[in-house]
Amino acid sequence: MARHAAPRRRMLAAAAQVSDPQLRSTYSTWVVAFAVGVVVFEWQVVMPVISVQTLSGVLACFVLLRPGAVWRLALLCAVLAVEFGSLLPNPYSAGLLLHLSAVALSGWFALRLLRERAMPDHAEIVARVLPFLRWGLLLAWFSDAISKLNTGFLSSVGSCAPHVLEELPLLHIGEDLYGPLAITQLLAEFAIPLMLIFPRTRTAGVALAAAWYALVALGGNPANAALMFAFVLLFLPAATLSAAGARLRETGRTLTTPRLRTLARSRWALAGLAAVWIAGLTVNEAMPYEIAVRLSRWSAIAIVVAWIGLWATLLVRLRPGPGDAHALRLRDGVLVCALALMVANSLSPYIGLKTDWSFSQYGNLRTEAGHWNHLVLPEAMRVFGSQDHLVRLIAVDGDDRLAGLAERNSDNLLVLPDARRMLAAYDQDASVYYELDGVRRFALRLGEDHVLGGGVSPLTDLLGRWRRVPLEPTCQF
Repeated sequence: MARHAAPRRRMLAAAAQVSDPQLRSTYSTWVVAFAVGVVVFEWQVVMPVISVQTLSGVLACFVLLRPGAVWRLALLCAVLAVEFGSLLPNPYSAGLLLHLSAVALSGWFALRLLRERAMPDHAEIVARVLPFLRWGLLLAWFSDAISKLNTGFLSSVGSCAPHVLEELPLLHIGEDLYGPLAITQLLAEFAIPLMLIFPRTRTAGVALAAAWYALVALGGNPANAALMFAFVLLFLPAATLSAAGARLRETGRTLTTPRLRTLARSRWALAGLAAVWIAGLTVNEAMPYEIAVRLSRWSAIAIVVAWIGLWATLLVRLRPGPGDAHALRLRDGVLVCALALMVANSLSPYIGLKTDWSFSQYGNLRTEAGHWNHLVLPEAMRVFGSQDHLVRLIAVDGDDRLAGLAERNSDNLLVLPDARRMLAAYDQDASVYYELDGVRRFALRLGEDHVLGGGVSPLTDLLGRWRRVPLEPTCQF
């Protein structure tokens, strides 16, 4: 096996269009950006101090200390995959690309380890994994943009188009600007991934995406901005990533001491990082809630904007040329299958399955029966029946918690499987007044009602989540 390792490494290096000495730098530079995104994302997640999210954040810092160690990236992906499983059926839409990619890479690393009895080298990851991640970003961009081609997003009432700009301080967007703003946003969301596809326009696409995610961070979503920006950097030429990595390492040596760098490589580094992370979360929890939220939010915004600004400065100085011609060439069957599953996930609202966590957030998309609002894709695409019936909870007797749920959703309709899933957690002896597709009904005992009772299958309980259907036009995450 070792006899064939060197020829294979040279072959993969040629496929990645980068010389062998640059492979480690190219890989390590992107891993740094990826780990920074994970750190910001996990720090923004409100979870108990001792949780899988804490472990993910600590491991991301651990990866930052030695980004060239492939096994550290594999371990981080495995923990992120476990984190995704622990969040189902309500994963964070802001981290959807991160979690789905981590699940795919965990499987790929495991199969590679079983087959070869060794971790992949940098050449193999650059040639096989990075193209998959590039396609993942393009899928997320195009899916999100296509979902916005609907009457709700283009409307002047309740559109999500201004949601980012309205979060900026001292800025107010009038309803008369919703339509032009929605069209401008759509043009940008289609233009950026299209520019990233073609080698000659990739650098301009990266620059435009950097400006976009700086705006997203300033608009209050630094976690999503940091994660997605890491994927955007994959579209830079490998030589540019390698050169940028050299500049970043030089800056790191300037800002640290030899003793600190030695400590970072010691066996106690992981324990030290865990202690610092947990101490930070503990202090954050001890603060008054309003102060803790503002400190966490604005510190993350400052870090992400500074990080994007640093990369903008590097790119101005390095002046990258056209992108690599084979950057989007998929070479691994396992990752092709993973990408196909991600495509199926993005299609799930249109084909009648779940409507949440499908790369369609902040898009006003409605695909439920009687509410279809897409301007391009036909309702005939909905071949499954999970969205065919809508429920409105009117009044509840016998369970105060369930009555509170009904009150909180008084302005929304619930997709029937989602209503059954939620109601299974409440007192099954409660009486419920509700509407099914506009027809009022009464369940004397919830558990015996053939419409709302009985819960859902374990698979639906694990993977199914549907957005509420608002009775009045409104921006819905």
